[in-house]
Amino acid sequence: MTTTAIVVAAGSSSRMGTFDNKIYLNLHGIPVLNWSLKLFCSCPLIDNIILVVVPSEKPRAAELIKNNGFSKVTNIVAGGASRTASVREALAVLPAGCNLVAIHDGARPLLEKAQLLAVLAAAKKTGAAILAEPVTDTIKQVDEAGHIVATLPRETLWQAQTPQVFRADIIKNAYAQNLEATDDAFLVEALGQPIVIVPGEKDNIKLTVPADLLLAELIIEAREGKK
Repeated sequence: MTTTAIVVAAGSSSRMGTFDNKIYLNLHGIPVLNWSLKLFCSCPLIDNIILVVVPSEKPRAAELIKNNGFSKVTNIVAGGASRTASVREALAVLPAGCNLVAIHDGARPLLEKAQLLAVLAAAKKTGAAILAEPVTDTIKQVDEAGHIVATLPRETLWQAQTPQVFRADIIKNAYAQNLEATDDAFLVEALGQPIVIVPGEKDNIKLTVPADLLLAELIIEAREGKK
């Protein structure tokens, strides 16, 4: 079983409010991107990594990989105009013989090894699995005017995370539909393919706004205090 990780780091970082791309911001002493790459490189079930970055930042990403010895990164791909386009570029260069594809947001630096192993195991068994956490707040559905039209039963609602892991042929077929989506599972759902939910942790946050970076620092400090 050969597994490729696709780390998507080609976003604009506009909501972070910094001049620099958020994946290069300092998080507890190292760039945000390093956290995910370090984990995937250390996982024996990950055979290689395809990194997707902003086209103009390919040289910078290559330097980061070289300086940190991330030897499993076999390809740096220029991202597209959307997340879907970026992942599609990575899928186009999947190595021959790849069986599983794990797609992860580069802006989720706090993924832990146990979560990664759990979702990989589920996808190996079923063909498609994602990390997600149960929704704990009350969720309101509203119309275009901002009026509430329904209160959704939170018992059936889960918030998607990454990695999202799929058998290679399934995710290739999903992207062949030429649909747009904010996550890969949506495209696989459109095929009618069942997807298993693997409970994730609240700590597996995506860095989007400045407060997220501060929260990530606190999470890391809390983890270190438990060791």
